[in-house]
Amino acid sequence: MRSRILCVEDDKTVQALVEKSLGDCHVLAVPNLKEAEVEISRGQFEAILLDIELPDGDGMRFYAKHSQNEKFKKMAVLFLSGHGDISNKLMAFSMGADDFITKPFDPQELKARVCARIQKNQGDVEEKTVRRIGDLEIDFDRQKVFLKKDGKERDLLLTGIELKILAFLSKRMEQVYSREQILSE
Repeated sequence: MRSRILCVEDDKTVQALVEKSLGDCHVLAVPNLKEAEVEISRGQFEAILLDIELPDGDGMRFYAKHSQNEKFKKMAVLFLSGHGDISNKLMAFSMGADDFITKPFDPQELKARVCARIQKNQGDVEEKTVRRIGDLEIDFDRQKVFLKKDGKERDLLLTGIELKILAFLSKRMEQVYSREQILSE
């Protein structure tokens, strides 16, 4: 399935370059924040390319306003701006942006960065919700651990502390931890 990307950019030339660069993806380009808000409410996107200076506002303020929205949390957020000074970059990253791309950009680099962020973001979302280890399944959304065997699922009824310890140990199963390391986590 093709990744859906929302490009919030008022320059038609940049929109066309983004669409051409990300030809394997479904890119929806909108020229302002108002239309971006409408499109985000309509559907799910894997990534958003967000210009900072737009006709109807500031892309960073828009992101700050919506960053706690569940749809935004699932998207890779990449700022796309002609203002590549360090203060803009630091601000974007401190807000939680996944990347900052300065215009003009190389089309191949744009594609590589967007695809890498989407792939990482999808892995992070899956990692946060369910982790499988053999017959065990740790469901972080429901805060439960199940034993799945012979097509049956049995809740192991772990306490919160037991679940945290298991989750910690399952991150790097080849690693040996001391009691102190486990307690500090």
